[in-house]
Amino acid sequence: MSAQFSCRRVPRTLSRVAHAAVFLLLFPLAAAAQESRITGTVADETGGVLPGVTVAAASPALAGDIRVVVTGGDGGYAFEALPPGGYTLTFTLPGFEELTRTVELAAVSAPTVDIRLRLGGLFEEVTVAVTGTAIEAPAINMPHAVAVVSRATIEQQGSTQLVDLFKNLSVSHGVVGERNSWYNSNQPSTLTENVANVNLRGLGASRTLVLINGRRHVPVPARLIGGRFVDVNTIPAIAIGRLEVLKEGSAAIYGSDAVGGVANFVTRHDFRGFEFNVSHDYFDSAGDTTVAGIWGGQIGASSLMVAAETVGRQELQMADRPWSLDRLSTHVGGNRAGWSSLGNPGTFAVGAPVPWTADVFDPRCTEFGGQDEGWTCRFRYAPYDNLIDEQRQTRAFVELNGPVNERTNYHIEGLFADAVIPNWYTTPSYPPFPLTSTTIMEVAPDHPGRQAFCGNYAGDGKADPGGACAGGDPWYFNGRPYGNSGPGRRLRRESRTARLAGSVDGDFQIGSRDAHWDVGVSYSRARGNLNLPAVYTDRIYRSFRGFGGPDCGVGVMADRSSPAGMVLGPLGGAVAGQ
Repeated sequence: MSAQFSCRRVPRTLSRVAHAAVFLLLFPLAAAAQESRITGTVADETGGVLPGVTVAAASPALAGDIRVVVTGGDGGYAFEALPPGGYTLTFTLPGFEELTRTVELAAVSAPTVDIRLRLGGLFEEVTVAVTGTAIEAPAINMPHAVAVVSRATIEQQGSTQLVDLFKNLSVSHGVVGERNSWYNSNQPSTLTENVANVNLRGLGASRTLVLINGRRHVPVPARLIGGRFVDVNTIPAIAIGRLEVLKEGSAAIYGSDAVGGVANFVTRHDFRGFEFNVSHDYFDSAGDTTVAGIWGGQIGASSLMVAAETVGRQELQMADRPWSLDRLSTHVGGNRAGWSSLGNPGTFAVGAPVPWTADVFDPRCTEFGGQDEGWTCRFRYAPYDNLIDEQRQTRAFVELNGPVNERTNYHIEGLFADAVIPNWYTTPSYPPFPLTSTTIMEVAPDHPGRQAFCGNYAGDGKADPGGACAGGDPWYFNGRPYGNSGPGRRLRRESRTARLAGSVDGDFQIGSRDAHWDVGVSYSRARGNLNLPAVYTDRIYRSFRGFGGPDCGVGVMADRSSPAGMVLGPLGGAVAGQ
């Protein structure tokens, strides 16, 4: 048996490929032989293992990466296939103090790093300091519940006046606005019909602080039972960029007038260009018209903004809405709406000024539109009122902002508002006062009016049931000088508000820390003319004694000895009733 062998030469290129393949196959094994690992166990100070501990390994050898593992149920952990280098291990577990260890990892090594964690605080102690500060900070950054109404929201709501905005703001309750008619206010004599307010959380308008660009504004020029408040209708709505409402009480920072919260009106100081708005709301027999404009631009390094608007309202009388009078056509017991207990024709007490007494009663009460209650002739004042009074309002706002230098800025603003109710319509008269403590409204037996009355009704079962006409005792009037027979009174009411404010602010450093300073001053003033129909005591004193008129010639003098506090002056030949 023979064997045959053959041999041939392998090309050089193929030989090189074979060597490369062998190298590539063997390189991972060699590299793996260079990798290392870190293992260990984490326990507490008593030696009990701690599962769930987060272990993080950081090293330049990881090219910025961080390896993270979590200890198992036996407290063990392991980092596999780590390249050589310096490592920082961080061990964290809630309730235990964080611990850091460094390890120098050599090639093909497997060090064991066992750790014991010390028990830390189970609760973190937090100190909260509440401090009032004068350092400027935007309201939106303050630690309060804040609602911000943007310019876009105002426009989307179609709020041409700020009173419309607050009616739709859920945090504001009991908004005084469009306060026409007796049924919307218990203080008709102290506020004009154009007034509107903010009443956050329903705690009262005087408990809501109103700011314009972070500065206080003057309240209404009136003495109010619940305290004075700011009339937001003095601010041009078109000039408002946003409204910041601090819905929680802020009395600790701002004072007692911020118990309900704070409303900060921020103007459109960064407005550029020109905007012109015209709005008219029409409804049968009346309507509202608003014309407003705003301009803003650069003047050198400073910016200027000018805004103005005018608002007109047409009169709407009660008679234009019959339903408003129908429900008040008859007095309902326990409800005084639309009716007064004192009217004209009135009643008389005999012998002494006793209120709510009708010893003598005018029998023509119902003929004049009154309601006969037996003891009084009720006066229906509802027809002598308006659902909406005619109004003319003008408002303007101007603002200038700019730099003083690289670190200091200035701000100047001015506001003017004028509101007129040219024909405020109201009841013919208010009851004369004092009502029972004097003899001002005394009717003597020789009074010509009393004589004429008794000439027609002496002994009448309704008018003179007690025979007062036959006696000589004085009568005392319970009623109004004018009443059911009208006419209503028309008076002019107006209010005017002016404001000027300025500030300078800047930045500086205290050591390595930045700080801010702000110095400001503001001046504002509100005036009003709130006419109210009333009775001059001296005139009614003369009239009940038979004297009166523009050319009467009879005066009244003070007299402390008189029950009325006054007596007639020299008659000069004048005769009562003439």
